[in-house]
Parts: sequence; structure tokens; C-alpha cells
Amino acid sequence: MSEVRGPARAKVSAIVCTWNRSETLQRCLQSLEAQALANDAYEVVVVDNRSIDGTPGAVAGFASGTDMTVRYIREDRQGLSHARNAGIETAAGELLAFIDDDCTVEPGYIDALLRAFEDTGADLVAGRVTSVPPEDLMSDLPKGFDASKKLAHLDLGPERRAMLAHEYALGGNLAVRKSLAVEVGGFKHELGYSGESKVVGEDTEFCDRVRATGALMVWEPRAAVIHRVGPERFTRAAYRKAAFSYGQGSLRRSLAKNPDAGECTGAAVRSCLSIPLYGIAWVLALWSPALRFEVELKMMSARGKLDAALDYGRPLKW
Repeated sequence: MSEVRGPARAKVSAIVCTWNRSETLQRCLQSLEAQALANDAYEVVVVDNRSIDGTPGAVAGFASGTDMTVRYIREDRQGLSHARNAGIETAAGELLAFIDDDCTVEPGYIDALLRAFEDTGADLVAGRVTSVPPEDLMSDLPKGFDASKKLAHLDLGPERRAMLAHEYALGGNLAVRKSLAVEVGGFKHELGYSGESKVVGEDTEFCDRVRATGALMVWEPRAAVIHRVGPERFTRAAYRKAAFSYGQGSLRRSLAKNPDAGECTGAAVRSCLSIPLYGIAWVLALWSPALRFEVELKMMSARGKLDAALDYGRPLKW
């Protein structure tokens, strides 16, 4: 892990983890620069997770042309959770705001987070996430399949409020007190994107451990980001892979809360029973390509749970 530029005396550290997305990263940084707030109120920490696309030069070029404090960290352990933990370790701010490199933030984003923490005494704040597909989308998805349902949105209503027990922040717009992030041990590296591996759920599992401390989790709709989804995610192969990863991640989160061999065995049995049933449903749904694909995704999710159950005791041993 390496660093350039010294630390800032900032209340908020906006942490942007990136991997081979120098173009979208530039848009993210520009949106952070355009905040309706004094630049010395926050810093930006870019964590480069082994990019090979010129990201270091892009960050250095951007930093040289702005009054905003931009720090660059390289984390050579592959994985989004490793990168986020490097950001936690390095950040100078009392409050940490995690933003994905394919997101842009609204002009009042940092100010909304600060007000939410200060007004409520929150320990963690979740903000609004709106996912937007590309305008010129060409896709091999079946006709009638509602791709928008599978995008990562988060909208818990128009008013600030305490979050309910079943509600979670998304990792692309999650702010937390640094002291609490350190206390709970950061993000679990067995979850989260790692190169081409898309095992999801590290943000949900992190929220579970935060909630278990009795921390106050608050929804703040005015802390809003736009998630610009690339065309590579709108293919059948991408949706199949995402469903498989979701299944893996959901079982891993369950086992993190209840690391019991019986729970793992039960999940394996349920998956083994459901997969052939989904196969039958897939055959019967021949008349509807969209419904057939929905069934296929449910089957892939069950296969992901089975895969995680069979790996119990190796990657799940936290």
C-alpha cells in the first residue's frame, strides 16, 4: 500500500475505491469537487486496487488541478473489501463516506451527510442510490424481461429517519464513523468484488455487525448518488453471474451470523431440492422467454448457495 500527498484536516473522508475505471473515476472526482461546501471540510481518498489502466496518472492529473485535497492509495491485495479497509486505515476524517467509482454525487451530498450525523447523532448514514443504464443500450436480454428490477437502487422514502431492522445501506453510498468502522473490524474480504469475482454482500454483512453494536443507522435521502451502470452488465451472462454471486453472498452472510454446520447442511439440502424444481419450471415456461430467464436466474442463485455451502470451512472461516 502506498500513498501520495499528506493528510488533510477534514471532518469527512470520501473514500472512492477503484479498479480499471479511470474514465468513470474522473466523473466521480469531478462531482466531489463540485460540492456546495468548502473544500477544506472534506478530503477525497482514492484507493487503487491494482489498476492497470492508467488510474495513477489520472488521479495525479486531477489532483494537480484542484484545490480539493485528493490522496492516492494503492492496495495490492485484490478485492473491494481490502480496498475499503485500506481507505478506513488511511482516512483522516472522523466520518467516512464510501462511494463507488462508477457513481457521481449530488452537489449537496457531503453537506447532507454532515447534517444527518450532527442532527441525529447517527453512527451510520445510508443515502439514496439511483441506478441509470446507458442511453444507447444494446442487449441480448429476452424481450419483456424487466432489467431495471435487477439494478442496485436504494430509496427508503422522502424523509430522514432511523432505519428499520430489515433495511441496509448500499456500499456505493454508505457513511460511517471511523471509530465504529474500526471497532467492528471493517469489511470482510471473503465478500465483495475481487477482480472478476462478483461475490456480493459485504455492505449488508458490515451493516449487520454495525447494527449488532446497538449503533443508530439513519436514512438520509438528500445524500444522493447516481450509479451509472455500464453496458457490460446488461447481458444474459452478466445476469447469470450476478445471480450466482448473490446466492453465494447470501449464504455467506447467514453463516457469518450463525456459523453452524447444521445451517450449512440445511442450505445445501434446500439448494439440491430447489435446483431440479427450477429446471422443471424452466422447461414449462417455454412460452415466455422473460419468465424462463427469471427462473434461470433463481436456479443460478440456488447454485451459488450450494457452492458456498460446499466451501464451508474454507473461505467462510472468518
